[in-house]
Amino acid sequence: MPVDHKVLSKSDVVAILQEKTQFVKDDIAKVVNTLIEVIHDEVFRGGNEIRMRDFAVSPSRWKAMHIAGFSLTKLALETPNHFVEWFATVFAHSTMENGDFQVRVRFVTDFDEYRIEDTPFALPASLNRAGLSNVINHLLSLTDDDTVEFDFEINRRLVRSKLSTFLKKYSVSTEDVVTVKYFPAVGVDPDQSKSVELPSWIGAIDINRTTGVGFAGCYDGQVKVFAADSVNIVAEVEAHSEPVRAVAQWQQQGTQWFATGSKDSTVKVWGVSGGGAQQTVAHVGTLSKHTASVESLGVWQKDQQPLLLSGDWSGAVFGWKVSVEEREAEAPEESHTRKKRKSDKAAVAVFSLTDASPAFASKAHAQSVTAIVAPTAHEHTGYTSSWDHSIKTWDWARQDCVATFNTGKVATSIDAWRSSSQPLLVSSHVDGKLRIWDARVQEGSSSATMTLGRSTEWVAQAKWRPTATSAAPIVASVNYSGELVLWDLRSTLPISTDEVHEGKALALDWFENGVVTGGSDCVLKSSVVN
Repeated sequence: MPVDHKVLSKSDVVAILQEKTQFVKDDIAKVVNTLIEVIHDEVFRGGNEIRMRDFAVSPSRWKAMHIAGFSLTKLALETPNHFVEWFATVFAHSTMENGDFQVRVRFVTDFDEYRIEDTPFALPASLNRAGLSNVINHLLSLTDDDTVEFDFEINRRLVRSKLSTFLKKYSVSTEDVVTVKYFPAVGVDPDQSKSVELPSWIGAIDINRTTGVGFAGCYDGQVKVFAADSVNIVAEVEAHSEPVRAVAQWQQQGTQWFATGSKDSTVKVWGVSGGGAQQTVAHVGTLSKHTASVESLGVWQKDQQPLLLSGDWSGAVFGWKVSVEEREAEAPEESHTRKKRKSDKAAVAVFSLTDASPAFASKAHAQSVTAIVAPTAHEHTGYTSSWDHSIKTWDWARQDCVATFNTGKVATSIDAWRSSSQPLLVSSHVDGKLRIWDARVQEGSSSATMTLGRSTEWVAQAKWRPTATSAAPIVASVNYSGELVLWDLRSTLPISTDEVHEGKALALDWFENGVVTGGSDCVLKSSVVN
């Protein structure tokens, strides 16, 4: 039966559209009205061409519309009800893909200095993080010189794509106003970085975050004492005859101490005296029960009695009670400062261990112990990571392993985020990944709660930012590409990636204003993190 090719008027199709109001939302209805105008003017009166620039439908989708053997014109003429319903469905889906629609949002923040009026805004869904940041800067009337880069969070997830892509991926309804939380973005400020070149690779770093004094272990056996913000070297000591693989520092009764572990299978304890740019390092004692390279150190300051934990290449962990006595004497030969001493007879503090025997020894892992996280002062739970594809939770008071996490890959480091609500572990791996673990799990697990990273570059170390300035903890990692990478657990994508070393980045630690890194380019670098 021949089809009556009556040209539907705009009002005819609008009437059909109105019957479908439960299916077509307000914004879509406006665009469908545009479609009706184009069909009426371009198809029925001007030919069969449709101006695709008037629509948010991709060319491939238009092509798919015609493969059934009928044209869009024929569909509109013969089955207008199907046409309107079909187009509304296709349009709703395609605009979600292309971002050509508007979303009503309200912006909220915890930062009073950046707070704007709590009023809903209609914004294009094609905006990404940079576009949203421009909107906030405009609403704050910030000039180019005062522009602030912001990050955005919806439902506890960072926005790392177009709004349309994000809303579709996480099934966020746009029928109601979407709440978007914003805050200053975390990232490295390249204009404030400082660096110093040393004679050898830097393989270990530990920083006292209270005083800002750091300790860097080098492959030539030396340890450099430095100011974290400026990386100025304030003292140095020839600690070992072979590479220093681990350093750990602590304070006790106003005195700064640190320990070093080396490929020469020894652990040495050191005391630091003086202050500012003139500090002196004095040897306290040597702990020599290890039979393999000492790869990791940790300090448990229990009841003001430090317990030094050391792990080696064979998988053994030793615990040492570090009891020290102090007396005044002439400067020892192995002690050095960066400035020439006025007199070789200058009196400095000299320390000695009262006991150099281990308090306990444990075969903790089948292979190298790559990192030790000691308990805090009022706890007894600590953690270790290993080349044997595992990380372990320990009750160091009883020297018992209470949980084992099977990582599936060599774990190069581990660090603990000690939150009362959800204590978390981060481990770094040779497959280029970071893995996040729930530290509350007692029976152990082979499933990380989150995996971060897409590269295959060896990640040498990862550490949590000690104080959270945003709603989620931040992790810093360094890899063999020489990169310092910052992560926020609200996204699986990094929030910042900066090349800080020309060779491999091997070690890092946080200080008050940022991160200090060391690498195979023999550079010790301080990077300020906003």
